[in-house]
This record gives sequence, C-alpha cells and structure tokens, in this order.
Amino acid sequence: MMRIINFVIHQLKNLNIMKKIHALFALVLAFSLNVMAQTPQRINYQAVVRNSSGVPVTNQAVSLRFSVLDGSSSGTTQYMESQSTTTNAYGQANVQIGSGTPLAGTFSGITWSSASKFLKVDADITGGSTYTNLGTVELISVPYALNAQSSNDNRWTLSGADITSNNTGNIGIGGAPNAGAKLDISATNKGVLIPRITLANRPSSPVEGLLIYQTDNTPGFYYYTAGTWRRVANTADVANTGTIIPFASGLPVTMTTIVGGLVGTTGLVGFGNSASGVSLAGGTLDLTGAAGTLLNFAFVSPRAGTISSIAAQFSATTALSLIGSSVTVNAQLYTAPSGSNSFSAVPGASVNLAPALSGVISIGTTSSGLATGLSIPVVAGNRYILVFSATAAGITLVNTVVGYASGGLNIN
Repeated sequence: MMRIINFVIHQLKNLNIMKKIHALFALVLAFSLNVMAQTPQRINYQAVVRNSSGVPVTNQAVSLRFSVLDGSSSGTTQYMESQSTTTNAYGQANVQIGSGTPLAGTFSGITWSSASKFLKVDADITGGSTYTNLGTVELISVPYALNAQSSNDNRWTLSGADITSNNTGNIGIGGAPNAGAKLDISATNKGVLIPRITLANRPSSPVEGLLIYQTDNTPGFYYYTAGTWRRVANTADVANTGTIIPFASGLPVTMTTIVGGLVGTTGLVGFGNSASGVSLAGGTLDLTGAAGTLLNFAFVSPRAGTISSIAAQFSATTALSLIGSSVTVNAQLYTAPSGSNSFSAVPGASVNLAPALSGVISIGTTSSGLATGLSIPVVAGNRYILVFSATAAGITLVNTVVGYASGGLNIN
C-alpha cells in the first residue's frame, strides 16, 4: 500500500519562545512517504530559516533533529535522527528525513499503520548540538493517502503469514485476462510451476480439487477427489494402463479366528491354487516349507512399479451360523525381499471385504472389496503373495470360515 502524507507547519512568533531561543523557523514542510519496499525510505523536508528579526539566515550551517513519536505528541519515540545542512542564498534548507544520523530506532521500523504519528523538530541555527524544541505536529493524511487507504492499489491485506486480495475481478499476467478466467497467465516461452512435493509430504488435510506434482513413487500430477489422491494420466499411461496380477484359490481356503476374535490361521492364494491352515507368527509368514509341501504361491516381480489398486472376493462354500456375531474377511498383500522366505505385510496393500459375514451364512454368500487410487511401490526382485484372513466380533469369537478366495492387483 502506498501511503502519501503531506502537511504544512506554520511556526508563528511567540513571545515566550522568543525569550528562550534566538532564531525562528517559519517552516513550510511538505513531504511524501512511500512505504512500498522498492521505494527509498525518506521524507523530503524544506524550511526557510529566519532569525529573531524575521530575516532569512543565508548561507549558514544549521543543525536539525527529527523525532517520530507514536500515538501522541508525548508518545514513545519510534525514530530519531540528526542532520547538518547549510542554507542557500534565500535562507532555505533542504534535507531528507531518513538519511540523517540515526539516534534511536530505524526509519524502516516506523509502524506507520499502527497509530497516529507525530513529528517533533529541534534545531540549533548555529550548527552545533544545543537543540531547542520548535514544536510537535501530527502527521495528517491528505486526499491521496485517504484514497490509497480504501481503493486503487490497496488490494492486499495481511493476516499472519497469509496475504489476501480483495480484487473481485479477473487477473491477467502478461496480458488482459480472458472473461471466463479468474487467473489468466500469458507467455510464449514460460510455464506455470506448481508446488513439487514427495509422497510423504502430501498435505495432511487436502481439500477437494487440490493439485500437486509428486516427485517420487510414480511421479506426476495428482489431484485430490472423493477422499483419495488420483494421478493425472499421460500418454504413456494410456498406452500402458498397467499389469493385472490375478489370484484364485482353486479349492476353498479355510480361515479361523481365535479367542478375542483375532486372526488364527490364514489362507494363501496363488494362480489357481491355495493353501490353508497357515499361521502368521509375529505378523510374518515363513514359506521355507519342506519337500512335498504345497505352500509357495508367491510370484517374483521382474521390474519395479506401483500398485494402483487391489480387489478381492470371498464366496462361502460351507454354511455357518453367526447369530450375534460377525466375521470380516481381509485380503492383504505380503512381500519378501530377494533371497528371503520371510514375508511381511505391504503397508496399505490390503482391503476389507464387505459386507461382514453375520447371521446365518449359506453356501454362496459373498463379500468383496476394492481399493483404488493407491501409490504403493513394487520392488524388482521381491516376491509377493496374497493372504486371506478373518477377524470376529460379537458373541462367538472362535470361528472357522471356508470358501473360495480370489483377488487381483493392478501394477503400473
């Protein structure tokens, strides 16, 4: 905001003052202050120096001291400086407040917007440092400043670290804005660079429609919608929409829940085959096995990629009564690094099937689930396997659930 301040001081003869000082300043002071950062922080000051007889003091060294007071004529001194100058042949002295020798504070530190400001002027017409006070006057805004306070370039307001524009029209950069665009940026050799962030630094509370550029884990433009981040597809995405990895149990898998409704034994699902009764010791899965054991249904990823979605379904093959209880089936992807048979859960690569099984479960009762908008890295050389498990809630917490299990991954 540009704030222009002009005022006129007329220091008239006063008998009491005449007894104390030997000089009289008939001051006509006009100055303009522009507080915008690129403008020099100075005030033009002009005065005609006269002696006690009213005669201009010509070609003589004089000393001036200026103080900017806060709030009142007796307020706290926000800034003080001294200056020495020489009058011209007409007795006129010209200085710039803000370019003198600081005695207190800084000129740029004056808080012009916080309260009324008063200018106190002291002088020694002999050029020394024995100052006499000539008076204190309030700095009064004139029409230009009043206009700037409410319109024209006063379009921005500051609230903490936020800056807000009250401009209700369209904004054009590099040209006039299009009538249908709130912001129109025109250039023939430049672009628009939006914030670039990592997956871990995504905004914690994103708003619908927020756009970012993600620099890792499948880099690209992502927008937030319907509670999830979605990547904007490009030409390469259209040409290669990813690889679907299918899973099907073949025979039914058996899952159990134990005391407390916790996961008991699980079912491993591969490509048309499966294994049941597998325990998760400490949350990990050991596929070391032994000769003749049908256990290894893990596949090896030949390249790196990103899991974008996961789906699963369960269909009961054995009737079950769950009166007063419910069983939730979960499909979770597990992985083991190259050279290891110890598998652990892949964070985020899971889906709870709905609805939960409850009441009287007849053969053919199904539950399914789908998770999309994922961005989970796949490591080349790692092995992956889909594990189905169950948890229980309600009256009966120890249960056995049997049925067909199938699922799929989409890896970009």
